[in-house]
Amino acid sequence: MRFMMLLKIDENTVPAGGPSPELMAEMGKLLDEMTKAGVLLDTAGLTPTAQGTRLHLSGGRITATDGPFTEAKEVIGGYALIQAASKEEAIEWATRFLRTHGDECTLTSEIRQVEEPPGAWLMATARNRAIDLLRRQERLARKVETLGRDAEREPGPSEAAFDRVLDRAGIEDDLLRLIFLACHPVLSTQARVALTLRLVGGLRTDEIARAFLTSEATVQQRIVRAKKRLVEAGVPFEVPARAEWGERLSSVLELNRAVAVGMAFGAEQGLAVVDGLAAEPALAGYHLLPSVRGDLLARLGRAAEAREEFLRAAALTRNTREQALQEERAAEQGEDGRA
Repeated sequence: MRFMMLLKIDENTVPAGGPSPELMAEMGKLLDEMTKAGVLLDTAGLTPTAQGTRLHLSGGRITATDGPFTEAKEVIGGYALIQAASKEEAIEWATRFLRTHGDECTLTSEIRQVEEPPGAWLMATARNRAIDLLRRQERLARKVETLGRDAEREPGPSEAAFDRVLDRAGIEDDLLRLIFLACHPVLSTQARVALTLRLVGGLRTDEIARAFLTSEATVQQRIVRAKKRLVEAGVPFEVPARAEWGERLSSVLELNRAVAVGMAFGAEQGLAVVDGLAAEPALAGYHLLPSVRGDLLARLGRAAEAREEFLRAAALTRNTREQALQEERAAEQGEDGRA
């Protein structure tokens, strides 16, 4: 989920010389940490209100007023757009940001969730997973390079160590462990999907129920039974060996991966992954499959095919808002398939 942190400041308390070097250093450390964690999407400060202009609409008439705006005590001095699993997590990051300022000025941070269109969480999650994948690949390359130098100096047992690094390096990630836990083969496909959406995607049970076209109580029971089954089976909280990955990843996550591939390596490669999922029984009747395929086709300029996929997605979902969205995307491709 995305949250907007609106930073409100009392301009009368801002130091005349601007932020101190110590404050800038502490803010830099925190922003770097948030970026590496995949939390910070965008941030910036704003110029003083004395340099701004305010537009006001009343009775159909628009008036403009140049700053400063003397009646305003607190004004928006900056913003940060973040990705967080919950509002509580967003509040934790905002609290840490405020604490870096100490007593240099008076600040207020207003945290509000960004309203997303249906299915947007899938694109956002895929984008972040693609970024994480690229970072892990970079770390793996560095570790392999280091291990290779060690092998040249100490030939012999290094080969086994090399294999272990290839199998485990770069995946010491609690979120990845959670994904594999939720997708364990002891669970049914429906239980895997529901548990993944709840634990990894951060969706509420009512949102998951709408996706499954079932009641909230049914989804809640399904999640509870899934958790109980994992406990009874003694499933460990760990990343399995590489040889087990195929059976441990569900088809819905493969669709997620297709979106990530499309964003990271191009729509054509993403489409190849999606087409490979067409025969998956778990995705039969799943409206996001043609929706994702339509998006990739549209990016490739194949408007007529994209239009058909969006219409198919609209026909597969019973959610009226989702139907309207898919029909709107189909219309954007043009009646004759010319976007």
